[in-house]
Amino acid sequence: MKEKELFNDVINVDEEIQNVFKPVKAPYLIRYALFLFVLIIPIIVLTILTVVIHIGFLYADLMLVVSFIIYFVTFVMKICNYKNTYYCITNKRLIIRNGVFGIDFKSVDLKDVEAMDVYVGFFDKCFGKNSGTIVIATYGRPFVNGTASFAFVNVGNAYTLCANLKTKVEIAKTEERAKNIEDKVVEENVEKNLSTEEKILKLKKLRQQGIIDEAVYEETIKKIIDKL
Repeated sequence: MKEKELFNDVINVDEEIQNVFKPVKAPYLIRYALFLFVLIIPIIVLTILTVVIHIGFLYADLMLVVSFIIYFVTFVMKICNYKNTYYCITNKRLIIRNGVFGIDFKSVDLKDVEAMDVYVGFFDKCFGKNSGTIVIATYGRPFVNGTASFAFVNVGNAYTLCANLKTKVEIAKTEERAKNIEDKVVEENVEKNLSTEEKILKLKKLRQQGIIDEAVYEETIKKIIDKL
């Protein structure tokens, strides 16, 4: 199955997939493997203490076996999650696909993105291909202590990708502002029966007054002309 087809169920009619990619495997999995190992260190230490205070080797062996079973199962689940994890960029949204037992999707509209930062961790430096994590904040998903609930984790060429995403966000915001202005002009056209020339003059006046910028002006003019 082609990677783009993985998103067919969540793509809207007027939406176009521009790029689909995965996290870089090495930093994504090694970081989690070591994180799990740190979590089971207390169990290993406790096991050693049981031997030292002569509680019994059988009990100690049982604790070790249980801890490594937990470690192994959890890590296998993370591998399964990696297999299902894809990031998608469309002309309207950013989408994350992941899951272990089922497939989950979450997305944000480009026009709603308020901030975007790149974090390059130790494992990105050691094992990644210029990889890093791009954290994305919106009104609904703000940054909390430098992190956000929506992030492209351990993606390759993170700085370049982030710069490209910021450009797409600006384009989306400009198109949204242009659409709002166009809707306002159309509404006035219904009320006052303005001609196309009069609508364009109205836009020029809005631009001169600083209500809209040059990018919004050009985008709205283009949309009005395209409808002729």
